[in-house]
Amino acid sequence: SMPVGIEINPANRVLSAGDSQAYQVSVIYDDGTRADVTPSSNSQGDLAGLVSDSAGKASVDGNVVTLLPNASGVIRIQARFRDSGRSFTAEAAINVGQTSLVGLIPHPDSMSMIPGVFREIGYTARYADGYEEDVTENVALTSNRPDDVVIAGQSVKVNLTSIPGNIEVTGHYTDAHGQSASAKTIIQAYGLRT
Repeated sequence: SMPVGIEINPANRVLSAGDSQAYQVSVIYDDGTRADVTPSSNSQGDLAGLVSDSAGKASVDGNVVTLLPNASGVIRIQARFRDSGRSFTAEAAINVGQTSLVGLIPHPDSMSMIPGVFREIGYTARYADGYEEDVTENVALTSNRPDDVVIAGQSVKVNLTSIPGNIEVTGHYTDAHGQSASAKTIIQAYGLRT
């Protein structure tokens, strides 16, 4: 199959000076399939590369673009791909400014659990510009029934002595700019089967 185009994600972001964004580049083939051709740091053999139109405002290292302290306005990032003598480009735009953290999404938002088994809860941060990012590792958990659960990192276990019923587990996240969001997961705790 032959390449017919490329795509860069995310296509649009709002970032503050000093922030970084990792991009993904995909090549699209004439049979509808896609392949990840995201460039890596310090690799000369990559088929794809990223270039900023504002060298004095943003630096590029592999697939990561970092806005410099003097960044302002709109910075365009171009993904370039070359294969079989054909070249393709795709553009992404970064508007320099402050985006708002608008929510935290738990995965799952509810689950049934029997006592004694750890289950992880994942979290995605959603920003006003539409961008979503997995922030699971940076979320702290609390519960409305702390005597009935054990929390280890982002995992929860219902204690054997827990009374059956609903337990709320709340994930708390604060981003690099001090913006906070929280999200609840409802655990339906069942008693031990005898």
